[in-house]
Amino acid sequence: MAAGVAVLEAYTGPAAALAIIMGWQASRREPQPHSWLAYGPGLSLLLLPSLIVAWQSHGWIRPVLVGLAAAAIAIAGARARMQAPLLTGAIVAVLDSGRGLAPAFARLVHELPGWVPVAALGAALLWAGATYEGRLRNLNAIRRTLAAMS
Repeated sequence: MAAGVAVLEAYTGPAAALAIIMGWQASRREPQPHSWLAYGPGLSLLLLPSLIVAWQSHGWIRPVLVGLAAAAIAIAGARARMQAPLLTGAIVAVLDSGRGLAPAFARLVHELPGWVPVAALGAALLWAGATYEGRLRNLNAIRRTLAAMS
């Protein structure tokens, strides 16, 4: 990379910070701009390249830092009742942790007898079917909550 800097965030971080600051200033001028318009581009520029590099790295520090940053952004978005930071941070945190846990989960599934994963999936489907109405109410409540956010 240019100037011998090998850390991707040195290039995407300033641009993301500028986009987030511009979105914050726009949200101060306009009464209620949607958070996706104000903060979505900056958060995507901040988190997505870091997530891709974390997936390709062999160490554990970058994925942990990306996951912590994404979780902090999701928590801040939930506290501020804004969709863009909440969903962007949560999705990146889930993808980051899923990528880290996938090999251990695959090893666990392959070491178990063949009937155990099928039985576990069957039990999960029975549980989901038995609690379908409650889950549907919960999903509708989540949908209404997300729709009420900016």
